[in-house]
Amino acid sequence: MILVVGATGTNGRELTSRLVTMGEQVRALVRNPAKAAGTQLPTIEFMQGDLGNPASLDAALHGVEHAFIVTPQDDRFIQWHRNFIEAAKRAGKPHIVRLSALGAGDPDSEILRRHGEADQLLQTCGLPFTILQPNSFYQNTFRLVESIKQNGAFYLPIKDGRLSMVDVRDIAAVAARTLTGSGHEGMTYQITGPEAISYYDIAATLSKVLGRPVKYVEVPLEAAKENMLRFGMSERMATIMAELYGVFATSRYAFTTDVVARIIGKPPIAFEQFARDFSGTFQ
Repeated sequence: MILVVGATGTNGRELTSRLVTMGEQVRALVRNPAKAAGTQLPTIEFMQGDLGNPASLDAALHGVEHAFIVTPQDDRFIQWHRNFIEAAKRAGKPHIVRLSALGAGDPDSEILRRHGEADQLLQTCGLPFTILQPNSFYQNTFRLVESIKQNGAFYLPIKDGRLSMVDVRDIAAVAARTLTGSGHEGMTYQITGPEAISYYDIAATLSKVLGRPVKYVEVPLEAAKENMLRFGMSERMATIMAELYGVFATSRYAFTTDVVARIIGKPPIAFEQFARDFSGTFQ
């Protein structure tokens, strides 16, 4: 049995679908099973639980041999991971695969500092573990769709910073292998796409694929933060997102790795292929 925590999110949905296709028995920890069941594959077992309620985790982990955990950013982030790790110890020490982030522990970003702390919790807890550290996802560009459709442009404070972005489908493929294969315990995998690209490159590729101009417009960090607040993001979250954008602007995470090719046996998906696969979304 494989437990997926975060099965309704971008990475969790892709992973659960892949695991079911592989014939694996999958259980998903969700807050509202009835609501989640309508958005997932019918063969998944949905179990109600909450990372903030340690007692609810014991039943979800019963009989589980492998568990995948991804959580949203929240001030309870570290406590959620502590609760899950302690419940896993009570349940018989399953292998835990955690979705972290490339740059985990970077002091210039609270989000990355949190990831580093959660990684360390897992590394020192005595349970078998694998840590996946992907770079920013191609799928994050879906947040830019409305701006591209309405204005033919999108606006970010990342300057000409380059990132070795990666497709969520590749992350899920690596995660599935680590959950079902051998030799991954105790490993930390930095997952990247095939090349380092800037948002100017993304705009050029979208222009090529869509057959119409798409422009990337650099904006100051403060203006980006004000825009996030305008669209309902909390002051706290807007601040830490602006921090992360500032890190991305430095290009310090432009390096690439061979993890995808080494683990799944084929090269990572390039951004142009992603743009072609999802061109209808951007039209």
